[in-house]
Amino acid sequence: GATQPEHYENLFKQPVHVPPDNAFSRLLANHEVILFKSCSSAAFIEHDHRLNQIKNNYRAIRDVMDDHRDHLFIPFSPPPLNKDAPDTPPEMGARARAFADWLKTDFLTEKGPHPNIAVFDFFDLLAEDDPSDPGYNFLRSEYVKGWQDSHPNKAANEHIAPIFVDFVINSIKKYAKGTKGDVAPRESRDRRVTASDTGMACSIALSNFPPTSSECEILDLAPVDVVDDSAIPISISITPDGLLTSEDLAVQAHLSIGYARIIDE
Repeated sequence: GATQPEHYENLFKQPVHVPPDNAFSRLLANHEVILFKSCSSAAFIEHDHRLNQIKNNYRAIRDVMDDHRDHLFIPFSPPPLNKDAPDTPPEMGARARAFADWLKTDFLTEKGPHPNIAVFDFFDLLAEDDPSDPGYNFLRSEYVKGWQDSHPNKAANEHIAPIFVDFVINSIKKYAKGTKGDVAPRESRDRRVTASDTGMACSIALSNFPPTSSECEILDLAPVDVVDDSAIPISISITPDGLLTSEDLAVQAHLSIGYARIIDE
């Protein structure tokens, strides 16, 4: 499949349309959390120029993710190659390690912060980390499926799957908590919003959380009547310390998660 970094850059650069009429628009419209990974061929980094090129691909992707902070994005570092695969000198493994390390460090701090991006370091979980091992920076021997095959085996999947699930859950919780500290630009506030995902998104009057008390006074937003998909009014109030709250427990749960979609009134 087309899962090289440049392919993902092309995907993320698709124009966002409503209603959605391309792959990226559909991803945004249908999913709050978007995960993506390359196959092990992305770790086939022949030279430093290719390494820098891949970093630039991800920088371009990051710019787009920054524009959609109402979504959480989880990129994977690419899985390592099998050391017995053709044309895989030690330097190639070292470059793959360098990219994985960059993705979970500098990538997240350059032009940051990027609170809606969480990197799952798939490479580090799969790659040999002992510098004295002949397979250093390549697929661990206990995870090798077959000679020259870079796909991880069943043992790798069984070990990493629960780690991955926990990472996704914790990343969602961290993202949901962090969004409460963001404030939307003034021109995006004071609009009516509507829920579009049953059981997931709740209509609210502000795109980010929490507004400050002074902003609430200026905008006179409390209490706010919102409308769900069945057009039943729900009341959301703003507490003195600027938090959004509701007597409806289901609505409150969605407010705690922090999902919202803004539409013109």
